[in-house]
Amino acid sequence: MFHYLNRVNSFLEKVMPLLTPFAVALGLVLGRRIGWAAPSIVPLFAFITFSGALSLTVDDARTVIRRPLPIFLFFALFHAIIPIMVRLLAGLAFPQRTDYVTGFILLFSIPTAVSGFIWTSIYRGNGPLSLALILIDTLLAPLTVSATVSLLMGQRVAVDTGSMFASLLFMVVIPSIAGIALNEASRGRIPKAAGPALKPLSKLLLVAVIALNVSRLPGRLPPLDWSLAAVAAACVAFTLGGFALGRLGGSIAKLPPEDTVALTFAAGMRNISAALVLAISFFPPSAAVPVVTGILFQQTLAALSGVGLVQKLVNRGHVPPKP
Repeated sequence: MFHYLNRVNSFLEKVMPLLTPFAVALGLVLGRRIGWAAPSIVPLFAFITFSGALSLTVDDARTVIRRPLPIFLFFALFHAIIPIMVRLLAGLAFPQRTDYVTGFILLFSIPTAVSGFIWTSIYRGNGPLSLALILIDTLLAPLTVSATVSLLMGQRVAVDTGSMFASLLFMVVIPSIAGIALNEASRGRIPKAAGPALKPLSKLLLVAVIALNVSRLPGRLPPLDWSLAAVAAACVAFTLGGFALGRLGGSIAKLPPEDTVALTFAAGMRNISAALVLAISFFPPSAAVPVVTGILFQQTLAALSGVGLVQKLVNRGHVPPKP
């Protein structure tokens, strides 16, 4: 049974770049026909976060904290340099569309994605560092997201920081703490027993969460026009820039190759499903356009960035080639 579940999970990992765009298309096509299930989004997302957190331990964070340079570098890139660059470039690209600029700011202020650990594992990066970055960034998410959006957008939008804090608390922080606590209390037995079933289930639930979120958009978005192509191009450029800055930061800091792999995916991956929940709940509907566009491209861009990253490390002799 476990062997079958592991094969299903492996298959889902390979097709994730296709599943996320499929979820967006499904939500747009079905629209209000699945809107009745929208109240389940927060508990479903909380369960996904809980499932991912089951593989985290307190020792993972302790080990990494003894070498804090990658952590400081990550936060400098992820919550300062990248959001500021996105704010400046999005403002120049869309000077008359504050809603789009807001969407980009939200997209690039949301915490790093748990799926970044999957890509780090695939490309043999530092797993404990990846997990620690996810854990720390997730726990700080209610503060970092609210602060970043408020500081970079100023008075242009009304940010309900209290409600946003509460949403991130219930979707991300509490499930993460519960997963880690259960892992520690069971000494790893529960994750080992439940992991083979939870891993593929969480990926399928992620598809459901994306579809349910997108189903709330038809009728609330502005008419399709040329600006959407510009949003897509900007989203691809900004996302690739995140991966590139993570790679560059690791090289400049002379981190070990496995740390550079973990930093690259942590800097490039965003918890877009959480961003979509917040965009629809607390901002003008059109602010969700950059976020939805990000869902379409993130996993595919992660795969492309990973291939390029690993190939460069292999060429330099740092990482043995894949068999």
